[in-house]
Amino acid sequence: MKTDANPRDVFDLSGPIHLCGRRLAPGDKQGLMAALAQAIYVAENDRLKGRLGTYALAPKWSMELGYAPVKYIHEEEEEIGPIIGATFQRIDTVEVLEQDANVTPIMVVALRGMMLGNEESIHNDMLTNLQLILHQLHTTARFTKAMELIRDAISEVGHERVSIVGHSLGAALALLAGQMLVSEGILVDTHMFNPPYPAPPVQYIKSRRVKLALNLVGMAVATGVSHLLLDSDKRHGITHAFFSLRRWVPHLYINARDPICSSYIGYFMTRDFMQKVGAGPLAQQAAPVSLQGTIHQYLRDDCKTFHLIPCAHVHVATKRSSKLVRAHGLHQWWWPDLEVDHQEVHMVMDE
Repeated sequence: MKTDANPRDVFDLSGPIHLCGRRLAPGDKQGLMAALAQAIYVAENDRLKGRLGTYALAPKWSMELGYAPVKYIHEEEEEIGPIIGATFQRIDTVEVLEQDANVTPIMVVALRGMMLGNEESIHNDMLTNLQLILHQLHTTARFTKAMELIRDAISEVGHERVSIVGHSLGAALALLAGQMLVSEGILVDTHMFNPPYPAPPVQYIKSRRVKLALNLVGMAVATGVSHLLLDSDKRHGITHAFFSLRRWVPHLYINARDPICSSYIGYFMTRDFMQKVGAGPLAQQAAPVSLQGTIHQYLRDDCKTFHLIPCAHVHVATKRSSKLVRAHGLHQWWWPDLEVDHQEVHMVMDE
């Protein structure tokens, strides 16, 4: 049995130890959710390295924060393949005050993103990422398994006591799951760290005016192409589905130096700018569409544009990491000295 471990897998070396042994405040939930998502990565590393029983490192990532792992889900039906997610249950569930339940929910469903360094994990992750790019994430076995896990948690304790958290590809799964639940009238607290936004990362451009101009041009092109390729009924259906999500306000955690998720900043900034200058109706037309999504929807009727939402709590890390691996990583989100700008975004449709 291999017991060697990357320090980033060891809770005492890399985890949010400042959250241990105390009652968590609302501002601590970000770190808690990120740590539970990290537990999935560590659990998969435990599996790959044969760390079992007392050698396993993953349990400490949840137990030290008051959560016990209840169920892991695997890529394959035999439950011997890569671990892709898990359910965690709060340990002290007997006397949970309402204000505590908002910070530390009874159950948390956590979903991981792509893992590097192992052929089996990379192969499965790449196949799912390909379906994400093709806007077919909802057809994957991984999404089906994630939805089953989420529904089981909701059935057990109620949707008000469940939180969903995902990182990277796992954030895309969480976002899509949240949307599907909204369509059923179920609103679940959802936290998405570094969610993928398939668009050129113009946030790397320093000039704010140039970034805004490029985003406006991109928005205009996407809107024009949607009118060119999609009939009015299909466009109306897309718009209706988009604004039906406005009762749900999930949490997005973005790093401006992360090219995978940073385009969310431009997405919300551009639409906010248009509403402020009196171009709200145009912003409403543009918000539900993306160029890539429109092309896929033209080619295939069963495509779902998963990444566009009308409302969100947007948390942007302002202490930027110079390296991509850190900008896209989970560890930054529980740093005690992390500086984050918080903004609540709401886009409503004129009746």
